[in-house]
Amino acid sequence: MLSWEARTQIQQLWDLISLGDDVCTSANKAKSFKKEVSELESLVNRLSQMLKTLLCFVTSTHTSLYLRPLHCIVAEVKVGFEHALSIVHKCKCGNLFWKLFTTCSNATQFVELFNCLNASISDMKWLLSIYMPQNCSMPTYEKPVKVKVWSCIAAVKMGRALEDRVLAVKQLASLAEQNDEYKNIIYEENGVPSLQKLLKEKISLDAQIMGVKTLCLLANEKERKRVILKEMISTILSRSSRTSAMSDQIQAANLVTL
Repeated sequence: MLSWEARTQIQQLWDLISLGDDVCTSANKAKSFKKEVSELESLVNRLSQMLKTLLCFVTSTHTSLYLRPLHCIVAEVKVGFEHALSIVHKCKCGNLFWKLFTTCSNATQFVELFNCLNASISDMKWLLSIYMPQNCSMPTYEKPVKVKVWSCIAAVKMGRALEDRVLAVKQLASLAEQNDEYKNIIYEENGVPSLQKLLKEKISLDAQIMGVKTLCLLANEKERKRVILKEMISTILSRSSRTSAMSDQIQAANLVTL
């Protein structure tokens, strides 16, 4: 059963695909800047195909998805499509005087829009590689911190192999140790629920401790500490009491009460 968030995102994807179709339909009616409009249509088509692939994945998956990056990236694609539709509508006019009057302005807008759409294509490639790693290769470029955080949280929540999920937790801990800004990004991008969910699963004590360590690092503000530790203490002690020796329970208890 899909969550409300997933169903909402599916509808947004359908709407965006429809918007892309509108751009392409209008592009076929352009009477000026035909070369630029043709390139624009090609970029929009490419993004639309990626959106359709993403839609198929989201509607067919049986696992809980980390949707934060999808929501943010799709929002940027929508901005690009809306801008594209606006420009293409202007190009339906074939009046020579109008074309001469608007050449400089529209040329600049096309360049800006091409950059925007190409950036969205790169983002969508990355997004598909996160959701469908078996079908899409990870793009190789220096990623912003937020993208690194998204990658790690997605791996913690959706990773197939436990070792991959634990590695992602370690990477989150490494980022959180660097500065408060990174802690804030991890917290704001919904890293805490994924870490808490991991602690409730059947994992080794080492994995539990790494998860707890990361959550403790994120509890750098009073309210966060209250929210995080309340759930974490009961989870980790409950699990360790059933599966671990007394010395291990003491180690876990000491960690969460630091």
